[in-house]
Amino acid sequence: GWHYPDMKQLTSRIDSIQNTPFDGICFSLQRSIMEAFDTLSKNENYFEYKKLASIKWGRYKNNFIILRGYSKTGGNWFDDSSWIKIEKNISGLSKAIKTGKLKGILFDPEYYYHDPLFNPWTYSSAQYPDHNFKEVQAQVKKRGIQFITALQKHQGSFNFLSIWATSLIGVDMQSMPLEKTRQALLFSFIEGMLEGKSKQVTITDGNEIAYWYKKPSQYMEAASTIRDHAARLMLSENNKKNAALLAIAQPVYYDAVTGKRKGFNSVTNNDSAWKYLEETLKYAMAATDSIVWFYSERLNCWLANDNNDTLYNVIQNIKNEMQPVAKRRPVASHILSKISVSNVNRGKGYYYSPNPTAALQTGDA
Repeated sequence: GWHYPDMKQLTSRIDSIQNTPFDGICFSLQRSIMEAFDTLSKNENYFEYKKLASIKWGRYKNNFIILRGYSKTGGNWFDDSSWIKIEKNISGLSKAIKTGKLKGILFDPEYYYHDPLFNPWTYSSAQYPDHNFKEVQAQVKKRGIQFITALQKHQGSFNFLSIWATSLIGVDMQSMPLEKTRQALLFSFIEGMLEGKSKQVTITDGNEIAYWYKKPSQYMEAASTIRDHAARLMLSENNKKNAALLAIAQPVYYDAVTGKRKGFNSVTNNDSAWKYLEETLKYAMAATDSIVWFYSERLNCWLANDNNDTLYNVIQNIKNEMQPVAKRRPVASHILSKISVSNVNRGKGYYYSPNPTAALQTGDA
């Protein structure tokens, strides 16, 4: 979330943040998150290899470096000299994954700069006056192969978790052709990575659109929907089988689920907020074949000890409950159950009734 730690903050606080129920931390090397297509060469100091090698993670076994899918100068898809520098930087990131014994990369493809000409994922004649859409797609796919090859240089086994790969593209394509969408070129890049990756590397669609799911069926249908859409987006007929290689993660958006972000009107009070979070966690865990990632803009677990005893208890209880479910595939779509939450509440949590309550009525099973 917004309060991710960088390496300096992480190493100074790792001992004091061992009390959360999370299995891993998403962090950045420097305060400014690394940009995937940056053409400024990174030296060894940037990657903090010594700190990564020495850090004692404790309970956190599945840790991810955050990487943003852009740069100030765009994707430079047709510039070979830029890609020599990009590949060098990404091979340095590969060494960081190995040195820190990390789970992988959390890839954020959202474009944050103001100049649309440098958005790597959009297509327009202004951006590419000398190339049609299909030509740019083919070039982006080629760079995807180069990118994953560089990322595998030092570490051949990791999870590349893109916050989304096809899920938001599918939404846009309901009202416009692919080349007009906000992520017109993103899946060409993902296809290149799927084609170029080793068997030990997992490419994961983080399914960000699940932030707004309100029905269990949406979680259960996500994997087949995403993979079917990925197959349709493949440039090569020979690659359509690679859609099956996409792993599916599920997100939990704390601010929305608990009603702390305005506009999510399913939550009316603290009791219903925590119950809604319980159900969201259960369905997310049941429907992933990768991980569940927890996102927040208003909760600061890492830098300010913004601990919430109720939240931590809810997460741990649901993890305990879902552990046996996670070992079974496929999962029955109806997994509602009555659970009890005990709140230690040392003054930083919120009230939650310790009595078992009925699950929220979701309208389907």
